[in-house]
Order: sequence, then C-alpha cells, then structure tokens
Amino acid sequence: MNDIGAALAKTVEVENDGGNQLNVSDMGDDLGDEPIDIGDEPTDMGDDPGDEPTDIAFMERWQPETNTFHLPFGEMSPTLNDVSVILGIPVIGKSVSCKKLSNVDVANLLVEALGVTTNEANLALKVAWGQSIKGCTLFANKTGTRVPVVYLSFLMDLRSVASYAWGAATLAFLYWQLGTATRYVVKQMAGYMTLLEAWIYEHFVGARPHPNLDYKEDQPRVFRWISRTQFGSSTSILQRLREDLDRLEAHDGLNLFDSLFV
Repeated sequence: MNDIGAALAKTVEVENDGGNQLNVSDMGDDLGDEPIDIGDEPTDMGDDPGDEPTDIAFMERWQPETNTFHLPFGEMSPTLNDVSVILGIPVIGKSVSCKKLSNVDVANLLVEALGVTTNEANLALKVAWGQSIKGCTLFANKTGTRVPVVYLSFLMDLRSVASYAWGAATLAFLYWQLGTATRYVVKQMAGYMTLLEAWIYEHFVGARPHPNLDYKEDQPRVFRWISRTQFGSSTSILQRLREDLDRLEAHDGLNLFDSLFV
C-alpha cells in the first residue's frame, strides 16, 4: 500500500456497505452514471448505468498492493488534489469515522434525524433489509440507491457538515472498493463511479467524452463533461479500450494541473 493509501485508510472507518455499485459479472449497452456490471457478455443495465467500458478497462489495471493503476509507462492513482478539484468537496477536516450501530441505535437515529415514529423507523429498516436508507451519492450501497443510516449522524448539525473531510473519505472508499473488485469471486463494485470516470477524463485525453459547453471555470471539474453515449457492443468497446491502454505512453497521461489549462 502506498503512503496515500495508508493515510486514507486511517482517515475513514466505514462499514463495507456503500457506494454506487459496479457489478462485476455482466455489461450493458446503455451507458451513463449508474451502477454497472463487469464481465465479458453484455446485459441490459437499465436507463443510465455509467461509462462502464471505461470503468472496467481501468479497474482491471488496479493493483491493491500499491493502490495504483498499472499502465505501460508506470503507475497512476487518484489523489486528494484530484478529488478537491473534480468534486469541489473538502479533503481536509474532521475524520468521517463511523461506529457500528445496533438495530436499536439505528432506529433511534432515524427517529431523531427524520422525525419518524419508532414503529416507522423499524418498518423502514425491515423493508430496507439492513441499516440503510434511500440515497445514492458518495457512499450508496450496491443497490446504487441506498446508503448506511449511520451517515445521518454527520448531518444532525448542518452547520458542521462542511467541517468533515468528505473528499478523503470518498477517495479512501473508492480505493477500498477498487481493491475488493480485483478479487476473482467479487461480482460487484461499490464506490463513487462519477469520481473515477471524471478522474479518467481529466488525465487521459483519449478517454474523454464531449465537453459540456455550459461549463463555468468556477465549477467543480466534474461538470466539465457530458455523460457519454456509446454505440455498438459494449464488449467490443471494452476490447478497444484495453488495446488503447496497452499502447499508452507517458505523454498520454495528463497531470491534473496541466489539464486545467487544456
């Protein structure tokens, strides 16, 4: 594990139950910004499953021992600076550290945070099949639409929300999920796939979709790109991307500071 990975691992302590899912068994033809499957055969992934061939092509090159993508010219990985510039959320601040809650604690948190009754809280948890609620951004679980209830504890005082290092936690979670997805038996990947895709677009010119012509320079860089629309078999697109990555040279990968002026 590299120094950044070790530092991030200490920054975030969360349950292994969150993130926009990336399913590691199948692929779909419709691409967008939702959870996807990874594999060799295409399947229907719904309305907006993400830029899955690009996600998969890079995920296959992730090495959990070093927390880096292994490329022909060397190694690269997302950094805290990338997260700050791409998402515009804090990477320095209080640790996003979550203790494991009992079902009683979770129900009480729902009552306090959402103003529901105890019976309503227990029913919601029963329907959710676990300690999760509706949500789908930084730490949604593998359904792509739920997040662990414990994160509500960070939202009880909205004035303090910006004091947490959400960016560091998001990056640590993405590192963790990329490492988990490299295991042969794993069929899904969680993590904020929008961050991964935006990082790829910023650093690799050949992977970029169409730019957003309405993008303003004072916005986070994630708004710079329009969701990609692919044509043809996602399997053939993935194979082409694999071949493109095999041919990469050092000058094909941009430093984000360089890309700010592209």
